[in-house]
Amino acid sequence: MAIDLAKALELATQCARIGGDVLRKELHRSGGPRNEAGTAPVDAEVEDIIRYAITDAFPRSGFRSEERPDAKRRAVNTEDGTWLVDPNDGTRAFLRGHRGSSISIALIRDGRPVLGVVYAYAAPDDEGDLLAWAEDCGPMTRNGRFVLQPDWSDKLEERHTVLVSNSADEQANAYARAVAPARFRPMPGIAYRLAMAAASEGIAAVSLGGPRDFDFAGGHALLRGVGGDVLDERGRPVRYSDEDMTRSGFCFGGARA
Repeated sequence: MAIDLAKALELATQCARIGGDVLRKELHRSGGPRNEAGTAPVDAEVEDIIRYAITDAFPRSGFRSEERPDAKRRAVNTEDGTWLVDPNDGTRAFLRGHRGSSISIALIRDGRPVLGVVYAYAAPDDEGDLLAWAEDCGPMTRNGRFVLQPDWSDKLEERHTVLVSNSADEQANAYARAVAPARFRPMPGIAYRLAMAAASEGIAAVSLGGPRDFDFAGGHALLRGVGGDVLDERGRPVRYSDEDMTRSGFCFGGARA
């Protein structure tokens, strides 16, 4: 029997909020977030919270995440799907005290994301920004409110904004040329960038840093919920494996055109 996506969406949303509370407190920690050689110990702590909750509720599903790859497991069958989790997409920005990093939770089945929750727990403020969607469970929501399908164009225009890496300002002229005649907006983490494209905050979202499936699957699901998609560096739609990590050289999310 296939997984109950409504139940799964409810649990994923709860997990994102719980994990977001932990990360937000760490962000505001006196002296800043704990930093061990460029990594944040809190990431693994939040991943454990999410993994235990999901694997307990859905013991037949697969599970793969960023912080503890040795804890991955395979789904009993394809109908049960595989969860992909990034507990803190945008850790480097988080360690610098920036807002916009996010928790990304996705469920893939038959090579496609059928559920996605992306929670920017401290953006734009401490109320956070939570976007969620699951197949056959109604429209995508943003902080509990339905989101309409974006009014996408088939080409870049001056009125458009492309959402790009948080470090884009270090190569501002190159990015400006690449997205012309549109403008660009730097943001931490591809998960939240894709989510913002789905919510009409940008015409497209881009990662040029070799993103992995648990980085972009949650945002990919949200884009599917509003009629968009994620393409790789060759312009091919991204598809997923239940067993092995999917990685792209680049990824581009938005309308297919």
